[in-house]
Amino acid sequence: MTEQFSPDSDEHPRRLPAASPSADGGRRFSRLGRAAAAAAAVAAIIWGVWRVAPFGGDALEKPPGDEARCDDQTPMVSGPAYSAEATVADLKQASMEVAAELIAAYPDAADALNVMAQLQFHLGNTPEAIRSWRRCLEADPKCGDAHYGLGYIAHLEGENAEAAERFRAALAIRPDDARIPVLLADALTRLGKPGEAVPLLVEHLKSGKGSLDALVCLGRIHMEMQEYDKARRVFEEAVRIDPACREAQFGLGNAWARLGEAEKSRQAMSKFQALVANRRAESAVRVMAFDDLAKGREVAVLIHGEAAKVHAAHGNLEKAEELWRKTAALDPKHVPSRMELLAIYERSGRNRAALRVCEELRDLEPQRADHWLNLGVLYSRLGQRDDALAALDRAIDLEPDNPRYRQARELIRSTP
Repeated sequence: MTEQFSPDSDEHPRRLPAASPSADGGRRFSRLGRAAAAAAAVAAIIWGVWRVAPFGGDALEKPPGDEARCDDQTPMVSGPAYSAEATVADLKQASMEVAAELIAAYPDAADALNVMAQLQFHLGNTPEAIRSWRRCLEADPKCGDAHYGLGYIAHLEGENAEAAERFRAALAIRPDDARIPVLLADALTRLGKPGEAVPLLVEHLKSGKGSLDALVCLGRIHMEMQEYDKARRVFEEAVRIDPACREAQFGLGNAWARLGEAEKSRQAMSKFQALVANRRAESAVRVMAFDDLAKGREVAVLIHGEAAKVHAAHGNLEKAEELWRKTAALDPKHVPSRMELLAIYERSGRNRAALRVCEELRDLEPQRADHWLNLGVLYSRLGQRDDALAALDRAIDLEPDNPRYRQARELIRSTP
């Protein structure tokens, strides 16, 4: 768990978020017989389900599309990168093509330059990543991703003053990003300013937005300040939250040792050694670059998904849909891409395409009641009343105290 959050980990840059377009949907109903009329009433109950994706407006409200489109067959995704036999080279090539096409379409847009910067970072081309992120800031001085990316590179290269400056700027733009206070605190500590780092982390933890990494970082700083009892208390809290946190167990062992508690230190260090022995070491290089198939696929998913968001933000929904389909092909278990597709299909009245995606989501997350609710709505639209009721029954089983599911089922059941 701490691998994801530790300030010494290189996990952070791969999850730089791009701005999502706002939700926007139509305002008229598409009806398929009496069952769909009942489904229209359900919209008032379930409006929030579809809006988890950028294009999903009210659950059943959409422009009146050509009914034949409800039976559309979306184009097949083709290309070596999207097959089961994809190689690292295939994934790199596909990602480079996606990023290059994005820059060609929006050469001066900060969000497009940010995607290119992320790709160059993961390709190990740090100078080009820096150039792209600097161009981002020329286009938009408040691009939080660019400040974060430049700060992270400075952090890796030991440029602590630069890192602190960039992380301060990123935090001002994205105060809810839980990674930034930890990285800023680490940079301040390296600059010999632990007195500034401690209150930053304490306030971050008090806000309720903190995470395990913040506790571990705070414990380390207390150790550096020779405040061993404070460090002990912080590491104990981290271990309570996650007993498998190696950094917390290691810090706790050191804190007990400094406090003269040899037996307690031995016990914590023994747990730390067991955790280390049970985990295969991963190098920072693997985390950052295309060096094996799994990592290559992960980065390709990131780049395709971020590019889809940019195209959508610039109004090219057709291209966004294509890239979300490619993202889903790259990772058969990728839920966000399927949620985006579901909202696109729902908005445009492509009910059968939406149904196919919703069935995939149901199979990926069978315990998520909203997927069953969406299935019920789609089955109702398509006149499959029995299937709709069965889907709603499953949603009720999963969340019996949620009144929306019972109300939706009753509306569908009561319609002849």
